[in-house]
Amino acid sequence: VGLLSGDLVAAVIGSCTVQSAVSGFFYDGSDVISASSSNGEDYSFGSSAIITSPGSYSLCWCRVEGSQSCDDVTEFRAEVGTLWVNGPDVSQYLTCVRG
Repeated sequence: VGLLSGDLVAAVIGSCTVQSAVSGFFYDGSDVISASSSNGEDYSFGSSAIITSPGSYSLCWCRVEGSQSCDDVTEFRAEVGTLWVNGPDVSQYLTCVRG
């Protein structure tokens, strides 16, 4: 995939051809998590804490052109990578009691 400035990448569950949105990926509850690039190389999902379940997520690509607005997860059809989410959010505090 030849990524260009302004292209979008979304994290989805499943493959890029048969996927579903990641519900509640960030604290704001976003379903379509997309990151744009100014140079086609560097993408950022921002600084919000990820609160989704640990696991593997497909990174899928979309280019805004013509009637394609890239505002729906079904428009992200080409896989460009994998995002691995590990462990809990460091701001979570849990207490374990034994005995």
